[in-house]
Amino acid sequence: MIDRDEGLEDTELRNEVLTGEDLSKLHATGSTLVACELSAASLIESDLWRVELVDCRMTGVALDRARLRDVTFTRCKLDTATMRGVAGERVTFLDCVLREADLCESTWKESRFLDCDLELANVEGGRFAGCRFHGSSIERVLAADSLRGIVVDPNQTLSLGLRVLDAMGVIADEREAP
Repeated sequence: MIDRDEGLEDTELRNEVLTGEDLSKLHATGSTLVACELSAASLIESDLWRVELVDCRMTGVALDRARLRDVTFTRCKLDTATMRGVAGERVTFLDCVLREADLCESTWKESRFLDCDLELANVEGGRFAGCRFHGSSIERVLAADSLRGIVVDPNQTLSLGLRVLDAMGVIADEREAP
């Protein structure tokens, strides 16, 4: 169990069930959570520094206005998570499900979203310039114009290019016969 007032410092938690727990304003440093259940947990306004989360189920977790520095999420399920107004620095999402996640008005500096499922994630008003999205599905992200300045793998450019042409209203049509 996590004591919100004491926080976590240089701690490793495995297989903890924290479904729906109120962990708002939690301070965690140098800690690792492995295979923990954090679905619907509230981590609003939390401060996580040098934290690693591996194989955690975090469906519907609330990380609004959290401060994340040097945090890594590996193979975590963050679908429908709310991360509005997050201030993230050097955050890595590796092989995570962020389907329908709310990343509106968040800032991500030197961060990476690698091999992630971002289907229908909402990034409106987010600041992602310079972030790496290699191998991630970003073709159906909502408010995709907020992804201006991101870095993708060259293999992703064709599908993204088609999305840009569609957004611009460009129509591909066969040439009319003379």
